[in-house]
Amino acid sequence: MLRLGNLGYRTSLLAINVGKKNAGKTSVTAIRCLSTTLSEADKKKLSGAEKLLEKLAEEERMERKIPHWSPTAPSDVRPSTAPVQPSKILFTPGPLTTSYYAKLAALHDYGSRDHKFIKIVKDVCEGLLDVAAVNKKDFTTVPIQGSGTFAIEGVLSSVIPKKKGVLIIANGAYGTRQRQICKVHNIAHTFMEFPEDAAPNLDEIDKALQTNAKDHSHVAIVHSETTSGIINDIEAVGKIAHKHGKSYIVDAMSSFGAVPVDFEAAHIDYLVSSANKCIEGVPGFSFVIARKTAFDASKGS
Repeated sequence: MLRLGNLGYRTSLLAINVGKKNAGKTSVTAIRCLSTTLSEADKKKLSGAEKLLEKLAEEERMERKIPHWSPTAPSDVRPSTAPVQPSKILFTPGPLTTSYYAKLAALHDYGSRDHKFIKIVKDVCEGLLDVAAVNKKDFTTVPIQGSGTFAIEGVLSSVIPKKKGVLIIANGAYGTRQRQICKVHNIAHTFMEFPEDAAPNLDEIDKALQTNAKDHSHVAIVHSETTSGIINDIEAVGKIAHKHGKSYIVDAMSSFGAVPVDFEAAHIDYLVSSANKCIEGVPGFSFVIARKTAFDASKGS
């Protein structure tokens, strides 16, 4: 982790290669930055981080002997599979700059019933469980052909019993979006809103679950609130939810793969994330890592 000051932004070095156990060195290192305004001093720090990233990327390219083809080079001096090098590194929470190998994989077409395609999906699902560091006997991966919000909507509209509801803990726009989803789907919910520059109050959460214990079957929270850069204490909240016998939903869209998550310590039943964030994949694909017992219990919801 590379930290550049203590503002409303967070920077991290990430090296993850999902499903490639023998790939050798780590994949391309990405720097992600969440920021709206920077002082001149912090801009210098950020510039230094960008230069470091460029140096690391160049060292990896030389080590792997990846050709640095120019997209404008004549076709007779470069193979048709040559990667198009980005003009600059993407400094956003997502999508991120994709590696050479991610781009190369997109050049192949597979049928949905192709044995190779089925194996790829299986490898991706198992690779995500490896990144999550969970017991594969207890958890499963549900790949979803849609955005991160699509996956959040899928979980909220699928696992909450019709006569129950969800306690939504929010301190930013993405927590608020969960409330909007529940309104559209007519899902009973209690919305606990906290300041965007502060962590949720654990005592208030505990009290809310005590007061409305029969109304809620689930608790939902955002791990890394992208709009503010705050990392919420999902473990502390998860322990409170578990104490009250609630199933726990975590939106880890911009944190999974970069910020360690202990599923057992946090008692997480559903963790939702996206391919185009910390695992450096392409947009349009999301996934849910679900505890099998909770997943099976949701049938008929």
